[in-house]
Amino acid sequence: MSSEFETDLAGAQALIESGRQQLLKVIDDLGPSDLDRGLRGGWDVRGVLKHIIDSEHHYAAMVGRLRGATPAATAPTADLSSPAMVRQALEQSRSALLSALDGVDEETFYRMAGGSSDYSVLSALENVHHHDEEHRLQIERILG
Repeated sequence: MSSEFETDLAGAQALIESGRQQLLKVIDDLGPSDLDRGLRGGWDVRGVLKHIIDSEHHYAAMVGRLRGATPAATAPTADLSSPAMVRQALEQSRSALLSALDGVDEETFYRMAGGSSDYSVLSALENVHHHDEEHRLQIERILG
């Protein structure tokens, strides 16, 4: 195992953790009625959060497939009735991603694979970070 791999893996993990912590700060400031707020022609906050959670389960399955694992069952339906339940669903989706990542080896971490759109485990983690950031900003715009 190279030190470059260890550095890249730790950096990717820190990146997704940082992005998630910023998103959770926004979630922790929400009131129950904020979940139903939306901009005309777009998702409400609850819809944005459902998308984030569903996407993270998708990325967890992708990382698993890149590692040669059989994809897990479909993501559980999340109860997003309150900010506390949203936080719990975000923790569950992150746990699924980290479980899929656990024990990744150097070759798999960098290998591009996946089919019509090639990803590596590294690029999937980078996407998770960008996705959290994009939608955190979207929620902040909705809340104005």
